[in-house]
Amino acid sequence: MVYFPEQGAERMRKAAKAVLHKRELNVISGMMHRAPAANCPTSTEQMSFRLCMAVLAVVLFFAFCPISAEAGEWRDGTHLLKERAKRLAEQYGRETRSEADQRIRGIVAYVDVKPPQVGDEVTFFTPKTADDETPVKAVLRRIGTHCYVFVEKGRSIEDEKLDKVVSWFDNRTYPTNTSYFGSEWTPGVDGDKRITLFLVGGLEAADGYFNAEDEYTKEKCKTSNEREMLYLAIERMSDMDDFMGALVAHEFQHLIHWNHDPKELCWVDEGCAEFASSLYDQLPFTISYYLKNPDRCLLDWKDTSEWSNYGNAFLFIDYLVSHGAGNEEGRRALVRAIVDSKKQGVAGVTEALEKQGIKTPFAEFFRNFCAATFLNTSFHGDAEPYGFNVVLAKKLESVRENPVKPERVEGTVTETSGKDRVKMWSTKAFECKIAKNVQRVGISFRGKTFRDAAGSNAFDVAVAFIDRSGKSRPVVNWLKVSPAGVVLENACEAVLAVPSNAHDTLWLIVCNRGPESWNDDTSKAWPAVPFVWSVKNVVATATAIARSGGNTSSASHHATATDRRAIRALVETAASGKELPDLEPVIDAAKADLSSGCVDTLDDVESAIKAAPDTVKAKAVLAPLQKRIRELVRFEMLQNNRMDLAPYLR
Repeated sequence: MVYFPEQGAERMRKAAKAVLHKRELNVISGMMHRAPAANCPTSTEQMSFRLCMAVLAVVLFFAFCPISAEAGEWRDGTHLLKERAKRLAEQYGRETRSEADQRIRGIVAYVDVKPPQVGDEVTFFTPKTADDETPVKAVLRRIGTHCYVFVEKGRSIEDEKLDKVVSWFDNRTYPTNTSYFGSEWTPGVDGDKRITLFLVGGLEAADGYFNAEDEYTKEKCKTSNEREMLYLAIERMSDMDDFMGALVAHEFQHLIHWNHDPKELCWVDEGCAEFASSLYDQLPFTISYYLKNPDRCLLDWKDTSEWSNYGNAFLFIDYLVSHGAGNEEGRRALVRAIVDSKKQGVAGVTEALEKQGIKTPFAEFFRNFCAATFLNTSFHGDAEPYGFNVVLAKKLESVRENPVKPERVEGTVTETSGKDRVKMWSTKAFECKIAKNVQRVGISFRGKTFRDAAGSNAFDVAVAFIDRSGKSRPVVNWLKVSPAGVVLENACEAVLAVPSNAHDTLWLIVCNRGPESWNDDTSKAWPAVPFVWSVKNVVATATAIARSGGNTSSASHHATATDRRAIRALVETAASGKELPDLEPVIDAAKADLSSGCVDTLDDVESAIKAAPDTVKAKAVLAPLQKRIRELVRFEMLQNNRMDLAPYLR
């Protein structure tokens, strides 16, 4: 998990620089306006100068001292090295040290090379910062079944802790991680089955990382340590359960994942790495950061300013694995399939689902996950299919005091509307109260379509009826949103019945799916996309349903004979060209007819247009009406597959 301490330092530097600049200008300005004889600073100027020096000291402190995370909040640096790792994977194939020696020098024998022994000293190239690889001397302190434990020379670690590192890694971390994610490259580039755990101090940009450069020979990467290796911060060893169960497990997953797919995208790799941490009774602390701000793009790792992206990726991977597989064996098999896929990102996950015989598409998993983000963290009890797995849900009790909640909208569903923006592959939700006398609600949604070379976005919209007392389960309805490329794209209208008097709150959950082909090489971040929505109380009359933009199949909402005559008269008046009446009731009536399967208003409009005089004024009135009627027809055809309406588009 990537956290940049330099970001906090940079903010301090900028703020301090502004203070320094202002103080310096004040001092210089004061000196310039004094007489030439008064060329020495006064006491006031001396105080300003001292203040500048004090601020400068603070700046230097934050600029050159690493900022520690809170206890338990450690920083993963694998992401910082991802770009270089990908370039190497694209440039070179896999080759062991002995294979390289044989290729370059011919047959090489290693008879005289003595096996590693406790006390051996080795120099490792160690990226202590994001841009620097420093030679660091290390001493081999322990040899386990699956690991070597090296400690930076000059650093002291208790024997008890070193023994625990070996015991935990050999007996828990190694067998558990490999059973879920598969094997690392073994015996690997160095021909040794053991993995090097390097305990080092003073890592500035991270508390641990896997550096894929070490998997290549020095011929290909001169700073390679030519071994399967993890770098781990000594400072994080105060809590050994957290150190081994979270940090080491997380980094070891990266090493394994590289063996199966060295080009995997960050969100999949990091989601699986956090999943690894959860296998050791560790609730990833990053979850709480995501729940504070769920509007994070799942796929775009450039959208990273805090730990919330890690919580997002972990929760999604855990949700997908738990709902995609029926039992623990299935969960394990699906995770293995995701790691094993040679495709990246959404394509790799989709391939894994298909190989496991799971027919649910990725898009459906994503939209259900978006709903679960709000529903599972806000309510106790059964929330299927919008709940996380039982074990995780129980652990989430610790963050339930501050669950992620929809944005509360003032007023009730009598007539409520709003507008906002949502990032792609992200979600937002809105909440409004339902009055006791409301039996039906009308929903209208319009989202903007974003297009680029990768493709276009698509919205999923859910209406969730909530019982705030918690006695009744939430009822979730997914609306049918029109796809991109049609007249009313990324739009929907519907009329829904309120399930019961107990359901006193409505949540509108908006999910925005971006192009599935996104990858880490995309230079620009996707924009947040605007949308508008409205929720209205629908009274059981034709006029009210029509004005709500409703979409109900009940045939009891046909207009009365009086209403029909009034509508026909409006159309005929407009067609005559003598007046310019308000034609909005005609549109409302057409909506009501279409929602109930009737086409009377469509026939009236078509007849009036055919009989209209061929005058400029009549055409000016009827052309916009005809255009809107056709838009309604197209929308109804897409929403409900009403191919019988095709003649009205001719």
